Amino acid sequence: MKVLHVTPWYEPAWSSGGTAVSASNMCRALVRLEAEVCVLTTTDMGAGQVLSKQSYVDELGGVEVHYAACGLAGTSFRQGAFSFTLCKNIVSKVAAFDIVHIHSTRHVYGAVTALACRRANIPYIVTAHGSLMPWWIEGIGRPFIKKLYINMIDRYVLAGAKSLHFLSDFERESSTQWSFNKVSFVLPNGIKKQKSAFVNKSNEQRIKLLHVGRIHPQKNTLELIKAACQFSSESIILDIIGAVDDEPFYTACRDYIANNNIRHVRLLGAKSFEEVQKAYTNYDLFCMPSVVEGVSMALIEAASFGLPALVSEFVGNYREILADGSGVLVGVDAESISLGIASLVKDKEKLDALKLNALNSVNKRYDIDRVAALLMQKYKDIVEN
Repeated sequence: MKVLHVTPWYEPAWSSGGTAVSASNMCRALVRLEAEVCVLTTTDMGAGQVLSKQSYVDELGGVEVHYAACGLAGTSFRQGAFSFTLCKNIVSKVAAFDIVHIHSTRHVYGAVTALACRRANIPYIVTAHGSLMPWWIEGIGRPFIKKLYINMIDRYVLAGAKSLHFLSDFERESSTQWSFNKVSFVLPNGIKKQKSAFVNKSNEQRIKLLHVGRIHPQKNTLELIKAACQFSSESIILDIIGAVDDEPFYTACRDYIANNNIRHVRLLGAKSFEEVQKAYTNYDLFCMPSVVEGVSMALIEAASFGLPALVSEFVGNYREILADGSGVLVGVDAESISLGIASLVKDKEKLDALKLNALNSVNKRYDIDRVAALLMQKYKDIVEN
C-alpha cells in the first residue's frame, strides 16, 4: 500500500511539539509493515528555527521525506509553517497514492490536500492531534479568526475525510463541536519499547520531578512552578526542559523563580532528542498539569522509562493513566498540584508502584508496532470500501 502523510512538522523538528514525534514514529512503523510511505512536510523545526533554508529530500527509516522550504517572499515566515513549495508538492504527488493522511488542522495544507484528493479521487483521513479541543480554539491566540477559518475552510476538510483519527476517547468527546464528521476512530500515539527499561526506585531523600514541553500557557508551567515552590529543596527538585514558545509567559516563569530566590526549580531550556531521552532515566515523576493536552508523546516516552505521571483532567489520556494506576490526577491550580506532589513525597512505596505500572501501561497500550498494525488495517478498510 502506498501511503502519503502530510504534516507541517516531521523529524528532526522536535522543538515543534508532539506532532513531529508521533508522525515520525508512525511512519517508520508503517514501513516495517511493508507499506510504501512518503511524507510531505516543511523545514520548520519550531522555536522560530528552520532545518534548512532550501527544500530537500531525505530518507529516514525507510520513509521518503520531502522537506519544503518555509517562507514568504524570501523570509522564514513562521506562522503555520507556511510553505508555497509544500502546497505545490501536495498537488503534484497526491494522485500517486492509495490513501493520504493529514496531520493537524487549521493550516492551509489541509485544504490543499483535501482539494487535491477530491480531484484525484483519493481517500484521506485527518489526525487532529488535539487541535479540535475547545481550549485550543477558544483559549489562546485569536479565537475569532480560528473559528472563522474552521467554519469557512476546515469544516469542509474535516467533513470530506473518510474518517477522523483521535488519540483518546476524551479527545474525541471534547472535539465534538468542531469535528463536522460523524465517522471517527480512536487510536493512541505509539512508541517503540525500551530494550532496557527498568524501575528506578526512590532511594533518595527527595524526589526528582521533570517537565518536558514548550514554555507556554497551555502547559500550565507557572502553576507547576508555584506548586514546587511550596516544598523545600530537601523534599523535591523540579527541572523543566523546553523551548520558549511564549516570551511573556516564559518571563513570568523566570521572574517568579528569581524573585522568590528558588534554587530547586530550574529552567533548562531546549534539549536535543537524545538528551531528553537520557534525562528520563534520572527522574522519579513526570509532571504535566496542562490546561489542554492531547495524548502527549513526552508523557508516553517518560512512561516507557518507568516515569509515572502527574496530570490534570485535561490531558487526553488521563482516564487511561488512572485505569492503569500509572499516575496521579490533580487540578490546574498550584494548590492542587502541590497536594498531588505531597502525596508521593510522603509515600515512596506508592511512587515505586506507580513506576512499575507506568512501564506496564506503555507495553499494553502504546507499543508502536501494534498501533501501526491497527492503523494499517484502518487504511485497508477505507481503501477497499
